[in-house]
Formats: sequence, C-alpha cells, structure tokens
Amino acid sequence: MNDLLSNLAAKDVKALESNCLQFKQDQCSQENFTSWYEAFKIVFWSKNGKFIPAECESLVGIIDSLIKYYPEKSWQFSDLVTYKLRLELLRNQKSKPREIVRTLLKNVNEGEKGSYHYYLLEGLRRFYLGAENWREYFSIAGVLFRRLAQHGLYSNHMMRGVQFILSDLDISIANKIKVPSNQINWKIINSNIKDLRLMTVDSVYFDRFSKFVLTQRQLPVHIHIINPRPEQINILDDCKLNYSYENIDFIDKKPYFISSRFIIVQSIIDLYPSIEKIVITDFDSLFTEKIASLLNLMDEKNYWICSPYNKLPLFPWSQIGGGLFVVNTKSENNKALTKEFFSLFAKCFYYSFDKNRNPRLNSQWWIDQGILASLIDYSKQKRNILQLDSYKEIAKYIYFPPAGNKEVALSKQNL
Repeated sequence: MNDLLSNLAAKDVKALESNCLQFKQDQCSQENFTSWYEAFKIVFWSKNGKFIPAECESLVGIIDSLIKYYPEKSWQFSDLVTYKLRLELLRNQKSKPREIVRTLLKNVNEGEKGSYHYYLLEGLRRFYLGAENWREYFSIAGVLFRRLAQHGLYSNHMMRGVQFILSDLDISIANKIKVPSNQINWKIINSNIKDLRLMTVDSVYFDRFSKFVLTQRQLPVHIHIINPRPEQINILDDCKLNYSYENIDFIDKKPYFISSRFIIVQSIIDLYPSIEKIVITDFDSLFTEKIASLLNLMDEKNYWICSPYNKLPLFPWSQIGGGLFVVNTKSENNKALTKEFFSLFAKCFYYSFDKNRNPRLNSQWWIDQGILASLIDYSKQKRNILQLDSYKEIAKYIYFPPAGNKEVALSKQNL
C-alpha cells in the first residue's frame, strides 16, 4: 500500500499502471479505496481507455472491489458502474454488447432502480435492440447525470453525451423555444455556389489551422468565425472568401463553437439559393482528392445526409460523427427537410445548453452529436442516410489529424 501511495504522490503513471494491473482482490479496503480509485482513473485516462482484454481483467477487478465500498447514492458509484460497462465491452469484444448490458442490468439492486446508471443501462439495452423508446431512458439518465456534470462530480468523460439524448417530449418542448437572435455579420462575395464546405472556428483554432485550410481548393468555403480579431477578418478579406462572424460572451463557449456550424445551416441555404450540397467539417481537417466522388454518390443514390457512422457504437452519441456531415439540398423536398431539421437542431441546442456552466471539465462536450443522433432517430429518415464506417471509409474523403501536434500531422499531408 505504501508503494501505491508514493506512486500517487509522485504521479508516476507507469508505476501506477503496474500497481493496477497486478491488483489482487484483498488489496482494497475501507481505508484505501479512495487511493485505488484515484490510481485507477489516472491509469485509465493515461491510455485513453484503450486496453487489451487481459488488462481489462485486472481493472474490472479493481472496479468490482471499489463498488463494494462506495455508497450507492454517491456520484463515484455511478462513475464506477460506467467504467465497468466500458471495460466489460472492451474485455468481451467477441460478445454482443446487448448481452453484456443485460448481464449488468441483472446485477442492479432494487435500491438502484432510480439511479442514473440504471437508466443508462436500460437505455443502452433498448438502443442495441433497436427498440423505439431508447431515447426516453437516456433522457432520464441525462437529467440525473446533468446534476453531476454541473458540479464537476464525474470523471468518465464519455458520459457527457448522455445529457443530450432527447426524448420525443424533450424535442416537442424544444420546438416551442424561440432561438436567440445572435448578431451575425455576413460577407458573401459569391452566392452562386452548388457545393459548399462550411466550417466554424474560434480565433485560437483560426491561428493554428487557417494556413492549411485556406490553401485547399476542392470546394468553395464558407468560414464562420467566432470572436475574431480584426487581423483575422483582414486575412479572409484578402483571400476573397465568403465568411461570417459573431461575438459571444458565454461562460462555457466550446459547446457553441462545435454546434454553431449546424445552427447556421438554415441561413446558409437562404444566402446560397443555388446550393445543392453543404459539406460541414471540422476546421482542423483536409479533404482528399476523392471528396467529389462522395458528393456524386449522394446524387446517384439520392441520399439526404452523409455522416461517419460507428457500426459498433458504445453509445448513441458516439455513433454519429460531427467532423464530416454532408447534406444534400438539391431537390426542393431535401431543401425543406434540411431547413426543418436544422431549425429543430438550433432549438434543441438552446433547450439543452447552459451558457453559464463552469467550463472546467468541458461538461457539455458531445452536445452536437447527441442532438444529431436524437434528431436523426426522431426524423425517421434513416433510409435516406449514407453511413460511412468511421474507421475505414471516411479516410477516403477527409483527413483528421490525430490528437497531439496536429499542425505537424497536417503539414505532412500532400492533399
């Protein structure tokens, strides 16, 4: 035990990993379970939650021991159950996720039936089965989790998305909301465009990645910049690009940064009357030469939406990617459908978003993907969606740099 405490004090990740992977059931006690919990979290996130099945075995042992000591009503207990779910799915990669979830549900005590993790597991079970009401259970889990997120009482970052899976009732209430009219300044040099790349960016990301994005010419671009500096506007003017900008004073800004590209789609359709495809992407990404073939495919098969799609999703909000989201507005029917869809997205965003929340733990991350997943299910338009495998097909059309030094990775691409 002294070894564990000294490694924690030194924040020695490698040594803590060794402690955790050699864990024995009798090592955890009422006196030291907090130390094991902290060690586990450090190891789990140092590897970004990626473990081979054999490593999961030891970590599940720690979780099972910790669960015995944490009171069921505590936020740490819910956190631990979520970790257990992720580790069980990693450990049993050949098993069907719904079977794993069913087993975990059987172990839920009667006293836990009103807890966040009960509704999370029941929502997952229904999601994996394709049941129609899976969003209802996630919505309740999201309300319960939101209380933890508002106060920073969680450490499992994947769970942030549960706050933004919306039930039919949530969506009907959101649909009555009046969207705030933020003052957006538009500069459209050329509106006669059929295929358009749409990106939003803040001033920091603009400084880091504009030199890569502005040199690509596969598609005309519209850049929406939030809280820009004057010299950044000058760069866009010098490049003779279409752009827009706005200034916001939210305390938690990042959720708006990642969602504003979807919020302004309605305006983009109005400002570009000839628009046929809107290719919504991350700013720190580059098209490959095959992007045109993707747009042609959408025309040939009359797809309405194209999105990265994880065929083996852990959670609904991780199933649909927001980094490449293509909308086909060529027909009048698709154009009307798109305006209705993104009008509802904007309302759902403001229904779910807390602009005054403490941004310390990015607790409103996944908001865009949670709402997209909810609305695609709600719209009943799945047959008109082209789903690209997140890990295989998407790389044909767009390059996303890995986490770390993204500038170096982008500079090595000859696209």
